[in-house]
Amino acid sequence: MKGIFNLFFFIVLITGFSNCTIKNQSPVIARISFDSLASGAFDQIETEEIIISSNNGESRVLLAGGRIKSSCLFITGGDKQQVEFEIKDQDNAIAYLSLNYQRLSSDLPFDFKIDVLNNSEWVTIFNSDGLEEAGIFIKKTSLPIQYSAITKIRFQSDTPGNGGVLIDDLIFLNDQFMSLGIPVSESVNTPVILSESFNPVEKISISAKGEHHPKNVSMVKVSVSGNNDILNIDSLSIYYSNGMSDYNLLTLFDKQALDTKEIVFNGNQMLQHGENYFFVSATLNKEANIRDVLNVNTREITIGNKSYNPIDSTDKSSLRAGLAIRSHMQDKVHTSRIPGLVTTNSGTLIAVYDLRKNGAVDLQADIDVGMSRSTDGGNSWEPMKVIMDMGEWGGLPEDENGIGDPSILVDQNTNNIWVAGVWAHSFKRLRNFTSSQQGMKPMQTSQLMLVKSEDDGVTWSAPINITEQIKKEEWFLLLQGPGKGITMSNGTLVFPAQFKDKDQIPHATIIWSTDHGLTWSIGNSAKSNTTESQVIELKDGSLMLNMRDNRNRDDKSNTNGRAISITKDMGNSWEAHHTSNSMLEEPVCMGSLIKDEFVIDENKQDIVLFSNPASKYSRKNITIKFSFDDGDSWPSQYYTLLDSGTGRGYSCMTKIDNQHIGILYESSRADLVFQIVNLEEAIMKVNNL
Repeated sequence: MKGIFNLFFFIVLITGFSNCTIKNQSPVIARISFDSLASGAFDQIETEEIIISSNNGESRVLLAGGRIKSSCLFITGGDKQQVEFEIKDQDNAIAYLSLNYQRLSSDLPFDFKIDVLNNSEWVTIFNSDGLEEAGIFIKKTSLPIQYSAITKIRFQSDTPGNGGVLIDDLIFLNDQFMSLGIPVSESVNTPVILSESFNPVEKISISAKGEHHPKNVSMVKVSVSGNNDILNIDSLSIYYSNGMSDYNLLTLFDKQALDTKEIVFNGNQMLQHGENYFFVSATLNKEANIRDVLNVNTREITIGNKSYNPIDSTDKSSLRAGLAIRSHMQDKVHTSRIPGLVTTNSGTLIAVYDLRKNGAVDLQADIDVGMSRSTDGGNSWEPMKVIMDMGEWGGLPEDENGIGDPSILVDQNTNNIWVAGVWAHSFKRLRNFTSSQQGMKPMQTSQLMLVKSEDDGVTWSAPINITEQIKKEEWFLLLQGPGKGITMSNGTLVFPAQFKDKDQIPHATIIWSTDHGLTWSIGNSAKSNTTESQVIELKDGSLMLNMRDNRNRDDKSNTNGRAISITKDMGNSWEAHHTSNSMLEEPVCMGSLIKDEFVIDENKQDIVLFSNPASKYSRKNITIKFSFDDGDSWPSQYYTLLDSGTGRGYSCMTKIDNQHIGILYESSRADLVFQIVNLEEAIMKVNNL
């Protein structure tokens, strides 16, 4: 009898355990990303797991909003705007709630509450701080619910009519114990800025399922190395990003001075359901320089009472130091944009860019052209100078006399430096690209202006207007590259250019001078619906024009790519290159193209280099690509990623010496970042030399 009872008890135990396992095999009761829901206002939405109700039919699903770039819930502005969520499975109670939210207006009063229905009574479990700053961050909130049998939750906002709240990635969880995946580490391919205290160099991802009995990270061990025995690092820190994959809402885990090449960080960070991100950050010391490189590897992580060796998700990259040549609000300039960069015959580096005084927008606005100068190969830079400023010309204020989008070239025979800029007169509060009209005068159409330096960039001439030399009256707009121009082997100066024809269709082309800038001529269209371009001279003396192609806004197929055209008669006629619209992908953005002779493994070699955001979809992944056959091919093994973050994406390169190039680009870390790349090192590493 006792044996039968024990058998019965064993069966009941196994059956009960099995049933419990089946019921709670996933901690997620419902996850609502809103991507699968139809956009628009709603009274009620029903999914497989949940019913969503709006109290007034005004709340809606948006395809994107604020800083949330995917579909999200918009609880509109007003008093007591409510959205309720009811779980269909009444036996699967909510124990935890996770969501991202963003406040949309800085106006007061602002109140956002989350309530749960407990025994027929609404109880508040979350009330946001009414004074929090609007629109800056997407906040991730993870809430334990201290009540049992909760199946109904309500969001309520009270905001001014122009405000409201965005909700995304809403997750309802039961009380299953937290389980973990193996941590994953990867390099953060962004520049390590010399003057910044926060420089993310490694990201650690830890995937967690469930919120009940959360696990905590207590120790992280990291090793570092670099391109010299003495690492120019002041300290390393580890931050937890509160469940976000970017740098919002960082929480310090631990900070350590660098006195050894293996550092142990100790802290106490509870994990949340979903992906948890930790960032290793480096602060460089005063001895660091632009040519330093850094390697970081996470060796060990202790979570709870267990140690893990992280999986490396990618090949660990060497991270390059960088200089923030221009930062937001530097010199009281809101935004600096549109880089141009050259090396003069004496080895001086000259950088030019827009100084957008009061905002980030394009012309028309109060914009001047600024210049920075380095006489030591880019290690240090002189203070910024303004070299193109149209003042209050014609009795109109400076915000109706902006000049920008600079392109720069060095006359290799005279040593003179030329900078071209487009000047917009009038067109108040309008975008110059669409407001410039037919005609020749400043009140009608934008003007193409030049300035010149005859003393290696120390002083600059007054602006020279060449519009009437090269613009056709029926065109709506004419301007330069931007970026840089070249001196051909026969001494001809060439700037890339663009114009909008009588039908307002944009075309890329070139302008050139055979008399060292005294007079200028213009070519015909290289291809319609193209704009910003860069030019190089090929071995046979022809010119290659590499163009931003507006078709790529919609074309994300195999024909997405920079438009490439060749001219053998200075732009009178053009033919498409075989790589056109097929090889160099783009999200529609300016790119840089240079060609020069370098010494690789003691051999002279002509190399063509191209840089842009290497993505079809967004301005991220600033990458340099190499061609060893005059742009006929771009082997992927030589791609060099500089900045995986999202920025404005413009870039310009120049040769510094026989092994190094400099690149100035619109980075995810600052308005304009300068870095140096050792070409010999990059090429020999690929070839195992």
